[in-house]
Amino acid sequence: MIVNCCKSCDDAEGFGNLIDSEVRCDPERLNATIPAWKAGSLDELFSEWATGDEYRQYQPRIVSSPNKVHGASHDGPWVMTFDAFLDDFEIDQLLKGAEYGGFERSTDQGKVVGGSGEMQKVTSSTRTSSNAWCRTECESLPGVQSVTERIEKVTGIPANNYESFQILQYQQGQFYRRHHDSSNVNSKKVAGHRILTFFLYLNDVEEGGETRFTNLDISISPKKVG
Repeated sequence: MIVNCCKSCDDAEGFGNLIDSEVRCDPERLNATIPAWKAGSLDELFSEWATGDEYRQYQPRIVSSPNKVHGASHDGPWVMTFDAFLDDFEIDQLLKGAEYGGFERSTDQGKVVGGSGEMQKVTSSTRTSSNAWCRTECESLPGVQSVTERIEKVTGIPANNYESFQILQYQQGQFYRRHHDSSNVNSKKVAGHRILTFFLYLNDVEEGGETRFTNLDISISPKKVG
């Protein structure tokens, strides 16, 4: 709203200086000077998921962990699945929410536009899926709210610290090439690095569609988590 507000709005409301991303995204102005996590938090969280009684209802499975702790089959970074995390109502609500914004061809981030901090959308050659953002109307749906609250509870991270849900649609033959879910370009930004990726599979598939961790030689098959 601040970035795209018309000039008269800027004059009337006094938000014109916030067009500058260096001003708008200043950590102190956003009260974001304390990191959400400290060193060791990631290991503590995954160990708690693996051993805590309150998480058994989600049917946790440890696929990869440092030194294969907690019975993981692979030695490496943490990779876990919850095989019973959503119910059918919540899945239907997420899919309904996707209809509000509509699916569009997935894009990558291009160059920064002016001093606003906004980035151009560039048609991606590395992923060919369609994408719908879950915002406003979608986020107000009761099923979406219950999923958000559950993720907040299990991760210990408030919703303000992560992006809105991205609902992805893959047709037969579409793909997302090998990539990192974080980037060094974010190291000095308020958002920082993306620490966690929390996938929610919304349907089963007959074949294919795996999430592939290439360096670990691990493939996770989609499984409807309702």
